[in-house]
Amino acid sequence: MLRGHARLDMTPVDVTSMPVGILRTNARGVIYRAELAAGELSGTGTIFRYTNPDARSAGGISVLKLRYRGDVYTITFTAYGDLSAATDSDMRLQIYVGHDPAGRPFITTDAPWAQTSSGWRAPRDH
Repeated sequence: MLRGHARLDMTPVDVTSMPVGILRTNARGVIYRAELAAGELSGTGTIFRYTNPDARSAGGISVLKLRYRGDVYTITFTAYGDLSAATDSDMRLQIYVGHDPAGRPFITTDAPWAQTSSGWRAPRDH
């Protein structure tokens, strides 16, 4: 299981018409990748959600909530998949919104992750 949250400062967009993606990597490559296609988020106003109860057994994003106020988007998620490649503290988590891979906003950090008894924890500023 992978849980996370991010705060993105970006120009307001129609989130129902854009993909939302999660990417966790290390120096050896991709550990986890999942993306919601445009139109998979539902909601109105400032809160949009996605739920997939089958993700717990089949893998993928289980829950994603996106909320925005002005130019600040807050995203929280729970996802499931094979995270066995997460073997060292040098990892990145990216959460992004939009179509253009070169221009879509995302959050990431170079700070090392901390190993816990149940897996890994991202740095506090993440």
